[in-house]
Amino acid sequence: MYWPTEDTFILLLIGVIPIAFIIGIAAIKGITELLSLRFVGVIFIWIGYHLSPWVSYITGSAWDNFLLVPLFIDDGLFFSSLCMVALMIGYQHTYNEGFYTAEHGRGVGFKLTHIPTSFLSMLAILCGIAFIIRVGGIEEVWVSSYGRGEGQFLARDIYGKLAHISNVLSTPLQIVLGVAASIYILQRKQIGAQLLGWMFLFVASFSVMHGFSRGSGMAFVIMSFVALRLKGKRGIGIAVIAIVIASFLGSVGYTQRGGTSPGLGNFIAAAEKHLFEDTSDSSRTAPIKNSLDAMAPFTRKALSKEIDEPDELVYGARLLWNQNPLPSEFFPLYEIGSGLSKIMGTYGHTGITTPALAEIYYALGYYGSVLYLFIGSILAWFEKQANARRDMMGMVGLLLVLSSCVIGLHSSLRAMSRPLLYGYVILMVVMYMQKKSFKNKKASEEVI
Repeated sequence: MYWPTEDTFILLLIGVIPIAFIIGIAAIKGITELLSLRFVGVIFIWIGYHLSPWVSYITGSAWDNFLLVPLFIDDGLFFSSLCMVALMIGYQHTYNEGFYTAEHGRGVGFKLTHIPTSFLSMLAILCGIAFIIRVGGIEEVWVSSYGRGEGQFLARDIYGKLAHISNVLSTPLQIVLGVAASIYILQRKQIGAQLLGWMFLFVASFSVMHGFSRGSGMAFVIMSFVALRLKGKRGIGIAVIAIVIASFLGSVGYTQRGGTSPGLGNFIAAAEKHLFEDTSDSSRTAPIKNSLDAMAPFTRKALSKEIDEPDELVYGARLLWNQNPLPSEFFPLYEIGSGLSKIMGTYGHTGITTPALAEIYYALGYYGSVLYLFIGSILAWFEKQANARRDMMGMVGLLLVLSSCVIGLHSSLRAMSRPLLYGYVILMVVMYMQKKSFKNKKASEEVI
């Protein structure tokens, strides 16, 4: 056992500094700072790379994860701390006017148009159609005939590639539905209408629940975020309810996936057992319960870096190429070293994804933290757009960024960057359409 070392406690304290800094800003400017993308970006890095080490350090519990290489935990602590600091610097440089101007605890004051039931129903139908296509047909919805992850290593034909692209594009649709349903709930006082809104949140979750994803509660995280952003302190109650539901669904997806095939029926059955019985896979929950942990795969990739000694110039260029907006099904990506499935000998039957920070570290080492200057700047751009627009599409952009921060904890930098790309495209299209509508309206007024 090579951990903890004599440097570990200092590195753990260094990782707390960015969190303490933002909490200090919140104490001065208002609690709503804790809902900024600056805080979201930093807190998710901390949860992914510092929470489990802190728990292990304090309790002395063994870290039971077959991916973990204790020798590189301190490297992960230092690199992730550099990334948090770089994100904050990049954010502040772009968003150089501080943050909210709303009064303490009153929310951000978005001016949102009324969400009609017909619009929400249309979004739900589109999500439902995309979900059915994704799972392979109506007969696969309740109880799937295939195992979780089955077929992921097989070569796709042209139809399979197109289906995969449509599956990827369904993610922003689910987030739009989650945002719209959340606003719908907050805009209505009738119990029946609110229940309908909560039902639509479950519809937005069908895809991730079906596959027993750890992100099964994402739509309810959206609900919590939207409630606090719009209502401030008045939204705490509904935000807490949403977070409890999100935590439960995420726990079911993460701990009950072993030996269970996909399917909404299977997920509901697993949720019932999880609620009333202790059926969790102990290897996933003991001794440290952190479904967002990214330190273990980071350390394994760090070991691979030490063995391979990759050329940082070559792999840095490959990493940047992989962020292109072109569909990877038709424009192949470079491998950033051997995948964790190949390293751990599970290739062909169990996929293991590489977190974004681990991929960056493998390609560029500590220099890779500079990329988080740009990521922080991107987060600030979305924040400024949302605060300037104060409408539903601005909120959608924020939530796409939030999902990006979560995705980066268990998937590659490319997977993390896709929601940012979707958000940018959506905002650009909406802004173009609004600008065009304004010009047409102005031209018609001049004619009159």
